Amino acid sequence: MAPPGAPSCAASILARAPALLDYAAIHSCLLGGDARRSLPLLSLLLLLHFRLLAAAASAGLAPAVSRLARRLRLSSSMAAATLLALGNGAPDAFASAAALGSAGMPRAGLAAVLSAGAFVSAFAVGAVALVAAPFAVPPAPFARDVFCYVLAASGLFCVYLSAEIFLWQALALVLFYAFFVGLVFYMDLGAAADGKGGKPAAGTEMESGGAGRGSVAVGHLPVTTEDHHKQQRRGPDLCALLWKKEAPETENVTSTLISFIMSVIWISTMAGELLNCLAAIGVIMDFPPAILGMTVLAWGNSMGDLVADVALAKAGQPTIAIAGCFAGPMFNMLVGLGTALVVQTARVYPKAYVLEFHVGIVVAFVFLLLSLMGTLLVVTWARFRR
Repeated sequence: MAPPGAPSCAASILARAPALLDYAAIHSCLLGGDARRSLPLLSLLLLLHFRLLAAAASAGLAPAVSRLARRLRLSSSMAAATLLALGNGAPDAFASAAALGSAGMPRAGLAAVLSAGAFVSAFAVGAVALVAAPFAVPPAPFARDVFCYVLAASGLFCVYLSAEIFLWQALALVLFYAFFVGLVFYMDLGAAADGKGGKPAAGTEMESGGAGRGSVAVGHLPVTTEDHHKQQRRGPDLCALLWKKEAPETENVTSTLISFIMSVIWISTMAGELLNCLAAIGVIMDFPPAILGMTVLAWGNSMGDLVADVALAKAGQPTIAIAGCFAGPMFNMLVGLGTALVVQTARVYPKAYVLEFHVGIVVAFVFLLLSLMGTLLVVTWARFRR
């Protein structure tokens, strides 16, 4: 039987979300509103979307970010603040701006952004630490990322408590992220004097040391005078068997950038399907809208960040993953939410845009700040090692 709050078949068709599959219609129309049949099916689809999301992040986004960072000579912090944050946060930012352009700011939207930030800054950091530990966390970049996130969240909290926001305040949110990227670039310039280089690319050691190992192997072959000339003619064929060498890397910046864009599209699509499937399950189980926005929708929005950060950690880039745990949610809050607020405040300029108060958003702010400070204290107590 269907729960009391479950939508009807006609209502599901009229209120269809922009997704590849209409999960509410699967429950209401295809399965006749029977939760005992639709919940197991939607749970299987949820697992499938999560598996596809993990595959897209591990096979697409993580290698593309690593190659772009290496070719553009970006540090871990700069790669996280630009490439990783843009890849994970751009779809959410554009979606927030487009949705807010046609309707008012829903309370669940702001709560979802804040709850997602708390989820990523706590759960994703722990997941990266479990996957890639032990590794050292750079103290200065880590403290900078956390403090900038705390400062941005505190400023937005003060604006929210005032119950109104002006155009210059909305613009300040977007510009603060530009300031954060500039600060990362400035600190990288200061750290460049240390002379710390990255690890050599895969295949470098094989190319430099392969000749030595090949000549030693040839030296142990029994060579006689009769067939010496024949062995000389077969030398190149023998070298092909003895020297195992990786294929030369032919990707340039353009092809790597295309791979990055395509992986972002795949992750955005899979994350959207996962989010819509989660939302349908929440509606079928008759979750209150406030709880749905702060839990199910927030966690669903965070899956892309979580999977991408864990994939980068598995690929040997834990410092980029840790930095991305803070840069990605901060990008969503400042650029995504900030752009949406710029659209709304520009419509009522020079007046202020009124923000509706809800205690759930205050709770989300408090949990976000506690999560950030708790992560800073734990990493500091561990002497910046995971």
